[in-house]
Parts: sequence; structure tokens; C-alpha cells
Amino acid sequence: MAYDPRPVEPVIYKRWLDAGVFQPRPDGEPYVIVIPPPNVTDVLHVGHALNNVIQDVLIRFERMRGRAAEWLPGTDHAGIATQNVVEKRLAAEGKTRFDLGRDAFVARTWEYVRKTGSTIIEQLKIIGCSCDWSRQRFTFDPEYAAAVREVFVRLWDEGLIYRGHRVIHWCPHCLTALSDEEAEHHETQGNLYYIRYLLLDGSGSVTVATTRPETMFGDIGLVFNPKDSRYKSLKGKRVKIPLSGVEIPIAVDDAVDQAFGTGMLKITPAHDANDFEIANRVWPKEAKPLIMTEDARMEKSPRVPADLPGLDRFDARKKIVKQLEKEGLLVKVEQHQHAVRRCYRCDTVVEPRLSDQWFVKMQPLAEPVLAEYRRWRTSAIGTSRGSCGGDTGCRYSPAPTAISGPTARIRSSAPRAARACSRIPTCSTHGFRPGCGRSLRSGGRTTRRTCAAFIRATRWSPRRRSCSSGSPAC
Repeated sequence: MAYDPRPVEPVIYKRWLDAGVFQPRPDGEPYVIVIPPPNVTDVLHVGHALNNVIQDVLIRFERMRGRAAEWLPGTDHAGIATQNVVEKRLAAEGKTRFDLGRDAFVARTWEYVRKTGSTIIEQLKIIGCSCDWSRQRFTFDPEYAAAVREVFVRLWDEGLIYRGHRVIHWCPHCLTALSDEEAEHHETQGNLYYIRYLLLDGSGSVTVATTRPETMFGDIGLVFNPKDSRYKSLKGKRVKIPLSGVEIPIAVDDAVDQAFGTGMLKITPAHDANDFEIANRVWPKEAKPLIMTEDARMEKSPRVPADLPGLDRFDARKKIVKQLEKEGLLVKVEQHQHAVRRCYRCDTVVEPRLSDQWFVKMQPLAEPVLAEYRRWRTSAIGTSRGSCGGDTGCRYSPAPTAISGPTARIRSSAPRAARACSRIPTCSTHGFRPGCGRSLRSGGRTTRRTCAAFIRATRWSPRRRSCSSGSPAC
């Protein structure tokens, strides 16, 4: 008959809870894990199970070592993602959040959050997570919000956070900034539009290739590679932006790829991250105009033709292409395979957008971590000359291995007796090789952990001080 955990494991787990064994002991060195709070958008999946089992192993190990181990549990409101989930459920009913109104929609969202949030906690308990449930948190809790504000102010006071004007990934549907991980690349079959920019002196035109013609009204200049002999005579000249007539200069920059398109690049600093960097180098004092609203509609601006404001970016693109063709400014259109970023929540095409955002200075935070990592790595190399006490003459010694992280510290501080010859079998009862039957030092205490069956299996002899493999004693 197959094992059924239901009548067995809940009883054991309740015994643990009643005994308070998941709460940190009053003494001992602190060891804390703050659980990456699962989003209440849905119940947990197998990936969450794997992640939390690993955390559970670490926290139980340190708890058994005598440390004051605290595993702080909680859930994340995931505001925008949760809103999307609730909106999809409403759409299945033929409704939108506007049909419900703000208060009713918020109430509907809270109803969903309470249901999924409690399910998530029960799932963690079912897989045996030894969290300190007396300190469970939700990211909307007043105490949690106060802690966030406190940390934010401290980071500001320490000069570790700052507000910067940068081009970020912007979701026009969720109306929020996205990280690189949240703006996912999707290979897309698009078009490359070749557009003529007329030279102001009437001597001709310059052709520029772009995948997003609707952004050209935000151009502040054209650039080409200084090594590109085709355009050397155009440096310093000026052109007009098609359909709007705004005058912009032509300059050079080493970042331009001569092989892409025509080798002449339009610079739209408010709607492209690479263009933003080039603009800061070539025209550092030039304004960076936004020509789209937050919901990706054409902005009402002197730069934008009068018939475009309010149009969705893709509708505007179609209208712009037709107008360019009508005025003889569209040279050609080629199919172009390229990566387009989409919002991981709602699958909307992301729009790069210049915005004021908060950033964390990572270098001051990363340097001490890297220094500790390098120290561990060096220490591990120095202590892994072989399992037999560093005796390189033992033919069963493994090659030197670089081990990083806390494991290296444990390895380097263990006595020679704990580093047994690799030929000695692992004790099935105790789960480790106890140095040819010697003792293992752990947490400052030496513990005799060798069982008689293990000594018999390895034929270890304290008189001979060697194991059955014939290697030297550890």
C-alpha cells in the first residue's frame, strides 16, 4: 500500500507548532532568513516548493547547530499583478473594473487576496516549512509599511539611494516601470521603415531606418559612425524631421553600427535607452522631449502633427507610414526579425520611456560581499588539498577544488579527522564520513558520532590508523 502522509504528517507538524520549536531560542547567534514572499496572485506551484524546501533545510540545520534561527514568513500583495488577475476574472464575466467602480473593485480584489493568501500559508505548512508563524506578515500590514519607510530613509541618509532621470521599461497597460526581468524578450516579425530626412540647405536628403516611425517626432539629431566615409560631408549639417518640420543637427558617435540599416541613426533619447546614452555624450544639454503619454498615445506637442495626438502608438504608426508614402518620404519597407519586450504580467508591448525613478547604488553594497566571497574561495583552495588531511601522497586524494560560500568556511575550520579518505563509504545511519572513525568537530563541540556498524564496514583500526583502502590515516 502506498504511503499516505495525511493521517501522519499533520499530527507531527502540530506537535512542532505546540512545542514552539520554530521560534528562535532566546540565546545563540542569530541566523535569519526572510522568505521571498509569494505573490497572492495564485496558489503555490512546484517551483515554490523547491525554493522553500531549500530554505527549510538551511534554517533547520542552523537551528540544530544551536543558533537563534528565525525564518520570517509572509506574502506579497503584488498589487499590479493581482489587479491583472482580478481583471481577467471580471473579463470572463463580461465586466471591467470601471463597470464595478473603484470601491467595489477594491473589495473584489481583497476578497481574492484573502482566499489565495490563506491557501499559500496552508501549502507551506503542508510541505513542512518550519517558519516562525507568530511573526507572519503581509506586505500591506501597517508594521511592514513602517519598516519599509524606515529602511528607505536610512538608505537615503547613507547615500545609497538616489533619484535619476533614466529611460526605463514602461508598461502602458499596467502604467508602471518594469525591471529587465519583468520586460521579457519576444522574437517578433516586424518592419524596418526607411525614411528620408530632408537636408535644410536643400542639397538632398538622408535616409534613416527605424522600426518605430512614430517616435521620430522625439528625435533631437542624427548620428553616424566617424569611420563611415559615406556621411563625412554631412557632419554639422541640419535636417528636418518628416511631417513635423522640426530642425535637428547631424553629428558623429562611435556607438553607431555602420552595418545596420543605412548607418545613419535617429536619436530619440526619451524613448530609447541607447539613444539616451548617445544623446548624453553628443548633446548633453539638449532637452529630451516625450512625445507619448503614459498609456502610449501620441502626446499633444508642437513636435507632433495636429492629427496625431490621442492616437494609440500602433494606430499612429499606420497613419504616419501612409502620410510618409503620400509625401514621397518613405523609401522602402523591409521585413525585420527583432526582439520586442513585453510585460510579463499582461503581455503588452513595453514602451521605453524617460522617467524619474529611484535607484540603489550597488557598488558600495557589492564590494564587501565580493571581498568575503574571494576570502572564502581562497580559504577553500588552501584546505582542499585532499580528503586525507592534506597528504598529497595519498593516491585517493581528489584534485584541489575551489569551493565558495559558507561551505568553504565550514570545510576550512574542520579538523583533519573530519576530512576522511574519499574511499571510505558514507555511513547510512549518520550520513557522513567521520574521518576513518574519528570524531567530528561541530559548533565548537567535539562529538563522537561513529557507529560500530560503520567501523566494521570500513574495517577501520585505531591501532593501524588506516582505513581499508590502504590510504594514510586522516
